[in-house]
Amino acid sequence: MTHIDWLSLTCAPLRAPEQLYVASPAREIDALKLRFGAVWDQLNSASEWVTTHPRAPFNRCWDNGHGVLIFASPSIKYILVEVQGQGCAWLMSQSLLIPIMQSALARITRIDVAVDIVCDTEPEHILARGYNQRFLSRTSIQSESGDTEYIGSLKADRFCRIYRFSPPHPRANTLRVEFVNRRHVAKAVATRIIDRGLPYVASALMIDYGIQSSFVLIDGAFVTVDYPPANRCSMVTEGWLIKQVAPSFKKLVKKGVIPDPIAWLNKYFME
Repeated sequence: MTHIDWLSLTCAPLRAPEQLYVASPAREIDALKLRFGAVWDQLNSASEWVTTHPRAPFNRCWDNGHGVLIFASPSIKYILVEVQGQGCAWLMSQSLLIPIMQSALARITRIDVAVDIVCDTEPEHILARGYNQRFLSRTSIQSESGDTEYIGSLKADRFCRIYRFSPPHPRANTLRVEFVNRRHVAKAVATRIIDRGLPYVASALMIDYGIQSSFVLIDGAFVTVDYPPANRCSMVTEGWLIKQVAPSFKKLVKKGVIPDPIAWLNKYFME
């Protein structure tokens, strides 16, 4: 399944400071309606706003009860609308997600495109097939909760993360490929989603990151091009040798502990 898993946008406020501290974001909604149109009135009509905990630098936050958050503060010259996974799913169910993106396209600051695939492929297997070396940063994180591979810097305007949870997590049978897009990249990706649709954009992003050889789009859904079990085991073993053994081997050669690496390898690995 391909879906939008995060959407953030900003809007200039219409408020007097003394009117900020209220139980509902009425003036913030008025600003959104004035700037972006009637679709925000539809969102407001389907919402039950409650005050929730803000985060810096904002000192006020409202939740519409479905995962759509509005942040504001008298000292900040913009409103932040933040919609994470649950909120994006709700907006899609209300047929509001794309209209909201269309209404505020120039003010979108982040959009994440996620692809969920039921399979047994591990994140490291995707990157083992190769990725675009233009992205200089690659990070691997293993933990009890699951394994994650990152292509690109987490501080950049764009990066890709590929992860899966460990059992007994309810999504342990699913591989997620997630493309995070911020600032000007977010606007470009959102425009392409509106014009061409999510599967097209996800395919284009896979090509951009150089991981397209691991996936095939069939009837609008992605599946992994998986490895036979024997090849997969071999690939994992090779990855372990490269990551864990090779650096130590190089150090021993450099220090002169192994004066003839070719003879040493032939003796211990080839005979």
